[in-house]
Amino acid sequence: MRSSVDLGSFSVCSPYLLCRQGAPSFVSRLRDESLKQEITRVYQENYSVSGARKIWHQLGQEGFPVARCTIERLMAVLGIKGARRGH
Repeated sequence: MRSSVDLGSFSVCSPYLLCRQGAPSFVSRLRDESLKQEITRVYQENYSVSGARKIWHQLGQEGFPVARCTIERLMAVLGIKGARRGH
C-alpha cells in the first residue's frame, strides 16, 4: 500500500492516510479547545446539571453548529456528566 504520493522532489501524505492515522489536525484541536470552553460555560450557567443533549441544543441556539457526539466526547474529556433523575 502506498502511503504517499510522489510529486517529483518531495512527497505529500494523502488525506485519506492522515485520517486513517487518527491524528487530529491543528484546526480540529483549536475547535475542540474553543468548544470545551463553551461547553463548560453552558454547563456552569445551568447549575452543572445539563447533559450532552441540552448543552448541544443550547450551543445550537447560540450559533455553534456542532454534532451531539462531539459534545459527548468533549464532555468525557472534561469529566462533565449531566445530572441523572432518580439516582
